[in-house]
Amino acid sequence: MDKRETETEFRDEPSQAAGPTLAAPPSVESTPSSLPPSYAWRTRLEHAARAVSRAVAKTRTQLEHNWEEWTRRDAPAPTPLFLCVGDSLTYNAVRATDEVREESAQAPGWGVLLQQTYNGKADVCFRGFSGYNSRWVLPLLPSILGGMPRERLRLMVVWLGANDAVLPGLPQHVDVETYASNLYEMVTMLARHVRGRRDGLFWASSTEEASADENAQKPDHQATGDRGDGAAPQPVTSTASPCIILVTPPAVDEQGRVRLADDGTAAGAPDRRNAYTAEYARACMRVASQVHVGVPVHALNVYESMLELGDGAWQKLLCDGLHWSRAGQQWFHQTLVRFLRQVAPHLAPDALPDVACPWRECLDRGEPAAPAPNPGPNL
Repeated sequence: MDKRETETEFRDEPSQAAGPTLAAPPSVESTPSSLPPSYAWRTRLEHAARAVSRAVAKTRTQLEHNWEEWTRRDAPAPTPLFLCVGDSLTYNAVRATDEVREESAQAPGWGVLLQQTYNGKADVCFRGFSGYNSRWVLPLLPSILGGMPRERLRLMVVWLGANDAVLPGLPQHVDVETYASNLYEMVTMLARHVRGRRDGLFWASSTEEASADENAQKPDHQATGDRGDGAAPQPVTSTASPCIILVTPPAVDEQGRVRLADDGTAAGAPDRRNAYTAEYARACMRVASQVHVGVPVHALNVYESMLELGDGAWQKLLCDGLHWSRAGQQWFHQTLVRFLRQVAPHLAPDALPDVACPWRECLDRGEPAAPAPNPGPNL
């Protein structure tokens, strides 16, 4: 090797005696431009990604709007769909006849009455699970919503808590905080379904989903429903606005639970306490007051409404201390419709148009009656 090359290589090697080379302190005039190139490029890419995400979201919204406008251009308005989910109080809602003695009669159920009230105006669907609590209904909700077209859903009623509130130690018992958490999850799931929250390019992003989940746990100080604090519910006026109604568990007639034990229709000993059920009613009201999911959530306080009737009167609404009697079915139907007129007047029976005109109008026009705009879900 050439001697000069050896000397050059030796001079290029760092001196071990000099110690490590220290970086110069940053200048006072340091600017973002003086940051490492990798950091600057990463920042630019993040800004660009956010800009692209906003542009895609804006385009997606416009495309969805244009598509819905195009598909609805010549189509009649979809028939409103009401969904009622609950336990045996909802299961018995569609009871049409009774094969028991008069004092235990429960027919016609409040659901039958509600279907008659909205006959020709809306489709009312019931998903009642006798004996179920909120923990058992929660995993069923996705499959229930799978058959419900979101563009038609206008009212969602969730009525749970009567079985959650059995005394601790019984198999159906769910503690009150878990019950409230389950209601939170159900409300969030319902709101996502009706608002079209899905994964994919033309649906809400994961960031928007996370934001909605965070907001679901925050108090809504501008709540549109009954906040449980004595303030009157504020009505929703948009004709296409869906809403969610949470119904508190009803009051319990402890003596009535024992009175019919010989018939096998009630427990041999009180399995529920009225004061204990009150905690679940308050939890239901609290959920409605605090949840914020972009869809109005109201709470119908059946528990307090029953007690306001006075001792000796509200007990007659129950056939076995828990389930509605015939008078109770009628009372709840009237209470629910009256509550709807208050918080969602656009869903009141007289506010919804008929799905088809009277047949005499068809004769006047000389045209055949148009078919129903949308056949309902395959129930």
